[in-house]
Amino acid sequence: MAGKDAERGSITPLILGFFVVALLVVAGSIAAGNAFLHQSALQDRCDAAALAVGATALQVGRDHGVRSDQFDPGKVDDAIAAFLQRHRGQESLSIHSRISADASSVEVSCAQNMPVALGFLFGRASLTHHASSTTSAPTRS
Repeated sequence: MAGKDAERGSITPLILGFFVVALLVVAGSIAAGNAFLHQSALQDRCDAAALAVGATALQVGRDHGVRSDQFDPGKVDDAIAAFLQRHRGQESLSIHSRISADASSVEVSCAQNMPVALGFLFGRASLTHHASSTTSAPTRS
């Protein structure tokens, strides 16, 4: 009889352990899904910024009757500043551009500091996401 009493209640810690592990798996899944959604939204913003830069090059060519198959660095910076002005709600969004050597394409790099879902469990309240997009100047035939 003493052997059965020694094992009495040993299932409770096992069930609690499994419950804690299950909660951590669920929390990790939620955090990973949230991070994926934030990354996707940042990529969308970066693509939109690249399109704004491309549209600016095309518009400058039309307005001034000049070749629009090359980017003007000043106009690229103006387009990015205008894009950031239109998207003021994202204070932590930073956008940088790099024009290719022949000035026919621009790479737009975006970074944003975003909150981590259930970050208190993982020891990080926020995470910096990065995305990039490239646009090419339209060519004339």
